[in-house]
Amino acid sequence: MRSAPPVVHPPMTFPLPSPYPPAVDAHIWRGYRPVRGQLSVGLLMQRADEAEQWATSVLNLLIADPAVKLDAVFRAADVPVRTARDNSLFRSLRSRRRAALFQAVRLRVRPACCFVDVEYDTERRAFAEEAREAIRKRDLDVLLWLDSHPLRGDCSGLARLGVWSLYFGDREKPRAQPPCKDIRLVSLQRHIERFEKSELLASYTDAAKTSEAFSKTADRLAERAAVMLIRSLLNALECPDRFRDKACSTQAPSNLEISESLETPAVLKTSASSQSRFGAGARALLSRSRRHKRSFVALRRKDQLTNRPFHTDGFIELKEPNGNVYADPFLIEHEGKHWLFVEEVPQGASKGRITCFEVLDNNVLGEPCVALEKPYRLGYPCVFEHGGDWFLLPDSAANRKVLLYRAIQFPHRWELITSFVEGPAVVGTTPLFLDGMWYFFTSTKEPGSETFLFCSAKLEGPWHYHPANPICSDASRAGSAGALFYRDGKLIRPSRDCSLRCGRSIAFNEVTRLSPGEYAERVVQNISPDWHPNLFETHTYNSDGMYEAISGMRFER
Repeated sequence: MRSAPPVVHPPMTFPLPSPYPPAVDAHIWRGYRPVRGQLSVGLLMQRADEAEQWATSVLNLLIADPAVKLDAVFRAADVPVRTARDNSLFRSLRSRRRAALFQAVRLRVRPACCFVDVEYDTERRAFAEEAREAIRKRDLDVLLWLDSHPLRGDCSGLARLGVWSLYFGDREKPRAQPPCKDIRLVSLQRHIERFEKSELLASYTDAAKTSEAFSKTADRLAERAAVMLIRSLLNALECPDRFRDKACSTQAPSNLEISESLETPAVLKTSASSQSRFGAGARALLSRSRRHKRSFVALRRKDQLTNRPFHTDGFIELKEPNGNVYADPFLIEHEGKHWLFVEEVPQGASKGRITCFEVLDNNVLGEPCVALEKPYRLGYPCVFEHGGDWFLLPDSAANRKVLLYRAIQFPHRWELITSFVEGPAVVGTTPLFLDGMWYFFTSTKEPGSETFLFCSAKLEGPWHYHPANPICSDASRAGSAGALFYRDGKLIRPSRDCSLRCGRSIAFNEVTRLSPGEYAERVVQNISPDWHPNLFETHTYNSDGMYEAISGMRFER
């Protein structure tokens, strides 16, 4: 007997009344974070009429945000720093539009607050006591330094939650020489006692796409910096005690425990590793650029030797009939039969649909059955069972919705149950039921790839924003690559490496903490793109009790 229909909750619809464009809303998830009060923020700048280009993006969002009260702008024009325009590398790159991130531009919007001139003591390399007193009188929650050059000296007592600053590229490089080439990392730092010491509040590591102009990457990083700052200010507004009286680290900061995702600060190393992979990968790709690429799915009997690292021996590529293309396999066992669900793109078609097969043997499938087809692209057919019913949560980013279906006649008839979110284009939404709570992992695509976590007491929602969000802001492991699974008693979240392109390889992340209030994970293994002849990408891994499936993209022989 089929269970009673679940209660359908209205979807969280975007864009809500908001000053942000939809792409930014998707990253802040403002609909799940109502504004409760305001933070008093002061800006510390060198000039009042112009700022570096990235700083103007930050400033425009701050001015528009209802959770932020811009109280004052402090002008410290006498800070002795060498400007980026004095750098010969900067000048040479400027002609090619590669250093636009650090170019000084006039402010399009002037903050509607008071302007205060403050004096910087060049001999002591610190703000004069009169300047410190002028800042303290404003009784600020946060003082934000909007410039690409570091400050030195005492910063204690200037604001309740400290002085915040944004860094692009390697944190330890001199800021007088901005990293104009191959920037992949932007981080938000907090200074409590001295400017030389900092705590990492948030960071984002971007992709290193071979086909993308650097100026586009820089523009995306500038937007990510603004979003990251707003999100961290909302965190401080909701949980101010977490930000007060916390000792700062030295030059090499570490993540806050609630959002720490690696045992080592690998998020700070990814920028350099992405650059090295970019150089080597670009040369290899250019030599094969004229060769045709094709998605594929491979299958094998499940490896029962779980006490050794995962390996890829024995996978057999499935034969695709009539020139159709398969991707993103999901395996399930239902009534003693094994079923393979894939995204299928028929020959000559431009969009995918959800198709399933009965698995008869390692490389033998039954007749294909179209499970779900829409006027827009469907992919990533995440199929799972709960309460005796089967559910399907496919990618429908082309429709800008996250939709949940239930089987009314397995496997080829499905009914729509609810829409979790409408508005942002998110991908790889993957559920997990643990200790009576539902968790939903989902990833954004543009303007950058991040993974968010939502939870709910019921499968059909409503979703609640997890306080550890975003749980991953590193393009090398942000995208979902399949359902979570247990191996040797450890909960594993497979993720995609999108640092060079979508799905270069797969990382297995062990989930070390998961509750409605905490999340942490660490990388335990990577499946590099060299396990199959002519392999270009590895996308998805899934398994059931008997079979394992993996998908990727290869060059045609």
